[in-house]
Amino acid sequence: PRDDLISLKKLIAEGGLKEVQTVLGWILNTRTLLVSLPEDKFLAYSKQINNLLEKRKASFVELDILTGRLVHVALIIPQAHHFLNRIRHLKDCTKNR
Repeated sequence: PRDDLISLKKLIAEGGLKEVQTVLGWILNTRTLLVSLPEDKFLAYSKQINNLLEKRKASFVELDILTGRLVHVALIIPQAHHFLNRIRHLKDCTKNR
């Protein structure tokens, strides 16, 4: 005999029906059919973008983090991957230096 795959404690605590649920770093609202970033992620992403635009310089690590964050956002908007090509190219250029 095997253990149950579902933990009953977790199922009772997290398995209830909700209109708004956070799943994999996204807020899913099933009533309004909206998918959005949590406020803390939105503020962090916006702050990083604004800082890079003000500095007009970025290290490889900063570009790598920014690319990862924007890819996370682009999961909801698949066409947005096209616009990440320039950032990826810039990151590749800084990697070689």
